Amino acid sequence: MGGLRVSSLSIKTRRQQILNNLSLDLYGTGKSYGLVGINGAGKTTLMQCLAGAWPPTTGSVSIANEKLYRRKTHRVALRHVALMPQHVNFPAALTPHELVSYLCWLRGMNSSDAITASRQVLHRVFLSDVSHIRLAKLSGGMLRRVALAQAVAGRPAVILLDEPSAGLDPEQRQIMLDLLSELDESLVLMSSHRMSDIKQVTQQTLVIHHGSLIHHGPTFELDQYDTTMPRTLEGGFLSLIRGKHR
Repeated sequence: MGGLRVSSLSIKTRRQQILNNLSLDLYGTGKSYGLVGINGAGKTTLMQCLAGAWPPTTGSVSIANEKLYRRKTHRVALRHVALMPQHVNFPAALTPHELVSYLCWLRGMNSSDAITASRQVLHRVFLSDVSHIRLAKLSGGMLRRVALAQAVAGRPAVILLDEPSAGLDPEQRQIMLDLLSELDESLVLMSSHRMSDIKQVTQQTLVIHHGSLIHHGPTFELDQYDTTMPRTLEGGFLSLIRGKHR
């Protein structure tokens, strides 16, 4: 169904240039990409833009070959993309099952398939026992898993994960990583400060710095920028962005 294409994307507010002439061409069913950068680099803004929530100042975004910010194709494109946000803000009165079912329905599933998809994905993230308890009564870790469940339910063409392991304990984090490794029907773009997550899940890594893309290549090659021994992904990332400060 195509992938994710970003062409000459810029986002500017009155006070700040957040993203600057950024172009990406990500494709491949079952392919996972990592997105890394320091705080303020523009990662969350980019994720929100790719999910249809922040129109670009200039440039374009295509999801599964559909223009995301073109009026005629906006709704069609939205059906092919799902976001796990960094900060969860779901309606507290809903249950996990109601939330996931509804969002699946919004993506174009019929009611029966949406209900089935919700039950399946909540089981996969070990939330079946609380699937009919209101979100207001769930723990922070459970809410993060609900956020993950709604993003992967129905296997949209493009799944966007913004700091998915934030707030998870080691067991919950491994549940998430195991699930992500099984997403062979979607393209995944995952933002994370945890290089161990990036290493375990992704095949390619993108580095953005001050709103610009400064690196795109195989994840295992990021350590080539490390000037110390032994070389690590963290060291390669830090050397890369520090070189851009000079």
